[in-house]
Amino acid sequence: MSSKAGRCNTCLPTILSVENAGPVNIDWIRLYVGIDDQANEYLHSEYPDVTPYVTQRYKYEFTGSALSTLDGWKVLRESLSLGRVSRVDYAIDASITLDFDHLYNALSTRHKNVYRIQNNQGGYTICVGKRASQRFFRVYDKRQEMIDKTGIDVGCPWVRFELETKKEAVTSYAQVALVNHNAIKGDVENRYGISLGDGDGLSIDVAKREAGDEFSFVERYKAVIASAFHNDPQRFIDIMERAR
Repeated sequence: MSSKAGRCNTCLPTILSVENAGPVNIDWIRLYVGIDDQANEYLHSEYPDVTPYVTQRYKYEFTGSALSTLDGWKVLRESLSLGRVSRVDYAIDASITLDFDHLYNALSTRHKNVYRIQNNQGGYTICVGKRASQRFFRVYDKRQEMIDKTGIDVGCPWVRFELETKKEAVTSYAQVALVNHNAIKGDVENRYGISLGDGDGLSIDVAKREAGDEFSFVERYKAVIASAFHNDPQRFIDIMERAR
């Protein structure tokens, strides 16, 4: 991936231009460290709310919910030095009303493995690539996802552009992105023809603040539930059954 956040001469024409896209954020980090690794002591101390899954080694999943209260770029930089990072997701939010059908048709004319998912409530996701590949791109209605998962409506259009990197792509993307966050925007434009201009995303942040404590509480609550379930699924199910 080039460190230059701009278009190359051989790239296809832009199919979507978003003038006021928000900054690039880290939305997921998957980190593996050894059972007896001293890195665990640091991670337990620095990120006590992120509980690892234990098999033959520790697997830390820094989800979007957990990273929403942390400095994701700091976590990424530390993770690369502490163990093996097998997945990193980069997210860019924009307060726009998007014609998903038009974008799907445009992407389908120039990429293989383009498909769309629509849930019963009207939320829409467009995916490009194979999920198991080194690079997987998706665009979805984040506002509708929040309504479906938490019942909270942020009160403004909210579309998320998300680039998921795995395997060898993790390190190559992270090394460049840590120096220049906007290199992710440049890569999305060069590969997918989606131009994401620099904005502040204030409309989304304001909507989150207007939701108040309810929003942050739900985010923390989701993270706790996910951690409890993954650490001991049967115990979690038993507790929930008794609570009925």
